[in-house]
Amino acid sequence: MSAAWVAATVRAKALLDRRVGPGAAARLAAQPSLTAALEELADTSYRRFLSPDASPADAERAVNKGVVWNLRVLGGWVPGSGVGVLRVLVADLEIGNLADRLRGIAGAEVPAPYRLGALATCWDRAAAATSAAALRAVLAASAWGDPGTDDPSGLTEYLRLSAASRLAAIHPDSRSWGAAAAALTIARQRFLLGRPTGAPGAARARPLLGARAVESADWDSFTAALPKVTAGWALAGLDGPQELWRGEQRWWSRVESDAADLARSPRFQLEPVLGCAALLLADAHAVRGALASAHRGGRLARSGDVSR
Repeated sequence: MSAAWVAATVRAKALLDRRVGPGAAARLAAQPSLTAALEELADTSYRRFLSPDASPADAERAVNKGVVWNLRVLGGWVPGSGVGVLRVLVADLEIGNLADRLRGIAGAEVPAPYRLGALATCWDRAAAATSAAALRAVLAASAWGDPGTDDPSGLTEYLRLSAASRLAAIHPDSRSWGAAAAALTIARQRFLLGRPTGAPGAARARPLLGARAVESADWDSFTAALPKVTAGWALAGLDGPQELWRGEQRWWSRVESDAADLARSPRFQLEPVLGCAALLLADAHAVRGALASAHRGGRLARSGDVSR
């Protein structure tokens, strides 16, 4: 036990008070409009970046900014190894920055990037890239690895598989999170969008899913080949790729349940900090889904499909 981990654990558990929580998220989801839902959020920790007239996209980004803020606060308390773990947890938001940078290089108008600070893997250098080749070189020199392409779709899929691989490696309890995330990524890309998995991405996924799954050409053989304990649970029983949203919902439920167990650990080490950080991300996910439901007049809440 070190003083740094004691302080980080205490801070992480205190940050859990900034969550909206399942009950409030359900009430948000049932609101008749996005405006009404945003009014409900005005007294929560997410208010820092929200405006009452935010568009759906702006509201989603505001929620993301809120959770990044909380994790950056936590990052100021954890030892260096803990910062590395937080970097992996916010990988999806850095992927958003990187994909937007690639689009911006191509001339598209993109939103302001998330300010990740010390939680960025390579964003500071990637933000300065002025060509797709330069961006790829930055990635290749970082923990992300070389995506093998600067095609936006292929690059994003590779980054998601790289993030899954990194997530699986940070703690024994997160291995199933990473493996299932890899399975969902490949399933979405290959069977929903009809795009093959690139060789660099396949190399990232193979240690998590096995060669048979990664090389499967159809849905049934893919799901049958997945290792059941670490990855197959996320897709088990789904009728086809059109139900992947259910697998993603199942993934978040599993992460939240596992994270709650980790957060209850009495030790002053990585486990409770990892659990608390994952719970903050799960809360942000629930709030994003609730806002999407409210934007549709609460219909998703009534159908029970808030995560879609």
